[in-house]
Amino acid sequence: MISDKELLRLLEEVEDTFKNNDHLKALKQISDLVRKYPRHTLVLNTAGIIFARTGQFSESEKYFKTLISIEPNNFRYKYNYVNLLVKEERFNEAELLMKEALSQKKVDDEYYFQYTSLAVKVGKIEEAYEILVNLVSKNPNNHDMRFALSTVMLAKGELDNGWKMYESRFLRRRVKVNYKVASKDIVKGNIERYSGQNLSDRTLLIHDEQGYGDLIQFIRYVPLLKERYLNLLVILICKKPISSLMKKLDFIDQVFIYEEQEKINQINADYWDFIMSIPKYFEISYSSLPLHLPYISFDSEIKERHKNFFHSNKPNIGICFKGNNKHLNDQYRSIQNIKDLSPVLNLKALNFVYLGVDDVSSEAQVNNFSLCNSNSTIESFEDLYSIINNLDLVISVDTSIVHLSGAANKECFAIINSISTDWRWGNNLKDSPWYPSVKIFRKDQKENWHQIFSDVSDFVRKKFDL
Repeated sequence: MISDKELLRLLEEVEDTFKNNDHLKALKQISDLVRKYPRHTLVLNTAGIIFARTGQFSESEKYFKTLISIEPNNFRYKYNYVNLLVKEERFNEAELLMKEALSQKKVDDEYYFQYTSLAVKVGKIEEAYEILVNLVSKNPNNHDMRFALSTVMLAKGELDNGWKMYESRFLRRRVKVNYKVASKDIVKGNIERYSGQNLSDRTLLIHDEQGYGDLIQFIRYVPLLKERYLNLLVILICKKPISSLMKKLDFIDQVFIYEEQEKINQINADYWDFIMSIPKYFEISYSSLPLHLPYISFDSEIKERHKNFFHSNKPNIGICFKGNNKHLNDQYRSIQNIKDLSPVLNLKALNFVYLGVDDVSSEAQVNNFSLCNSNSTIESFEDLYSIINNLDLVISVDTSIVHLSGAANKECFAIINSISTDWRWGNNLKDSPWYPSVKIFRKDQKENWHQIFSDVSDFVRKKFDL
């Protein structure tokens, strides 16, 4: 009989092999252990996890079912099985199993917290909210729980407390975003972080954070700061692709990119902050959102290299069905099969311009869709703005394109998955409170993308009288 210590060593070897990207060897190692110890729960649990990671879901499920039959009251094993069901988008089964597990005695707060992640993913915002409020009251210093509650509050439109609690994003145990600052004076503590001081006759250094869409969405607060404080100078540090767009905004005094380290180190600022920390000084609810649209607006003639995308005798429609494939939520945001867009792309009376960063020309050609692919000619967000500003309509999945269209007050149909929905699109809202020009089309669990684009097609036909 093998000792627990020796078995744990062998299982660690499997994990190390997998982490070294030798997946085939890891599968062989764990399969050998299962044959030797077919009823050992630690072996079965590792087998279920390893096979799930390699996409062999049916094999993984077999191990988890055996595991749960051996230890039906072990919450962790049920939770691992839940994760498998979520990967397979079997959300109803996952929810039932999670609730069954939570009904057991001695389930700690951490597992209730994990359940709220599932509830949020499937759109059960109110249920998640009630649990998270209770958890945070019991665990006021747990910043993972506080951050989760903040995003639920923001989705519900409780912006006042939501924004304040959103500050916990920096203190989570597993921060997945690099919240970097560029100024050495900030790192050394020579520039104070902004916390609501009077900014009249002062200089505020603002850093972008997270994605391009976040900067576009929340740069709207800079004009409000300037209305509130006389002679406020605002300096922005952001990523290079969006810098030229930011330089076009008259309410930003200076723009630097992260690569301009020497210039940044010479900035003499009174305070600094991240862009998504500014809203907490203004917001109470959706009804109090600062619109002032368009807040991204400037003269933008179509550049010569973009003119051939536009048709003079047809409505010109911008379209994007894929986002950043490295985004953690990409599987629920992007549409993998261009055929799902056929109800719209088959409307021959329209001219379509693809706005994504990837080349989809071969996919369009195979399916006989007429689609101008602009990806190789768009060099910056300023280019993207000039194209969007001259379109008649934009149709896009959840990407920065929706934010740029909304900020420019361009009519946009946002295609949003009701599974794992970002908080900023609210809970079952049909129109965006952040962008009045954006109409939301949501795909629920029972629908496919083709059905959603059938609905979009009906609206497009009506809009252009086709």
